[in-house]
Amino acid sequence: MQTLIPEQFVMIKIHTLLALCIFLLWSSNLFAQDEFIIEEENEFGGQTTEFSDTKLGILQAVIYYGSDNRRVKEEKEFTKKSALLYGIVREVKKYFFDIKIQHERYFTPQFARKYLTRKRTDYFDRYTGERTKVEKFFTEAYLGRNITYYFKEKRTKVEWFYPQNLEGIRQQVTFFAPDGVRKTKKEYWYTKKTTRTKGYYRSVHFLEDSRKIKQIWYYTTDYAAKNRNIIKQIDHFSYHPEKLMTIQSNFFNEKGALVPVK
Repeated sequence: MQTLIPEQFVMIKIHTLLALCIFLLWSSNLFAQDEFIIEEENEFGGQTTEFSDTKLGILQAVIYYGSDNRRVKEEKEFTKKSALLYGIVREVKKYFFDIKIQHERYFTPQFARKYLTRKRTDYFDRYTGERTKVEKFFTEAYLGRNITYYFKEKRTKVEWFYPQNLEGIRQQVTFFAPDGVRKTKKEYWYTKKTTRTKGYYRSVHFLEDSRKIKQIWYYTTDYAAKNRNIIKQIDHFSYHPEKLMTIQSNFFNEKGALVPVK
């Protein structure tokens, strides 16, 4: 089974990411500007300040401080010119002892149409500052959202959530090898309709060198009651010269005993 939404339709191009990074670094000189106090004591126990600098493309910036005078949260809204140039309308950053732990970005309609992404949230480790996961919300309802998990900037897992998926899958999880590139396992959770018609509610597919080597199907008790008490099916794939492939299937009941094939 193939991934439903090709990554090239939702991944941001490298040159765009570089432009965004340059812009964010350029606009990070926020605290060199004059800040005006708009609240003496906010929900975090400190002051709330505000400033604007259209030369930097910042229409409005609001900074929330804690009782220790450290930044807790900052919100930025960008000018139309900046938004059209970099694709970002608004961003929200959250901090823990001056370490950024969350970064939300809301994209322009033009950017969203091109990359099918309307919002992106990056999460960071509160102690090391390393990125731990990225959550993307897509423009089309059937695309839903996905979450990519990272360890030392390499992907470990990607979760896809499909609220209106028409192919019978409501959630897919892809696991990666330590290099963050090679896929090692995929898990699927199916919609109620698929489960009702097909009998299975979950499947796990193991990969090696981009080829499937084993897959497991999990069936409902209702299906098992009508099909020789089969609650699980395990398929093993063997590959031979001349691109021939054979599959050996075994069926099991709820006690783990092998169910003979008819």
